[in-house]
Amino acid sequence: MARSPSVEEAPYDPTRDQENVRANVAYGLLGTIVAFMCLALFGTFLGWIEVDGAIKLAAAMFSPVIGLFGAVMGFYFGERRGRQQDR
Repeated sequence: MARSPSVEEAPYDPTRDQENVRANVAYGLLGTIVAFMCLALFGTFLGWIEVDGAIKLAAAMFSPVIGLFGAVMGFYFGERRGRQQDR
């Protein structure tokens, strides 16, 4: 029988997968912020929400989501910076 050529596999490097997951989380949070903004703006313009209600919605919803977005982005860029300094 003929032998198949041996294939040497490189060890698994999770860096690419980590980058993809972090990017997807950041895009998801950014999409959530945009969706809340659209809901508040269009809801106000279309008369679904009063201006006071839109302000309360913004205070209750935007602050935590923007805080999460800032934490994710800070972690992402902080880790990238640390990896670049290790080189």
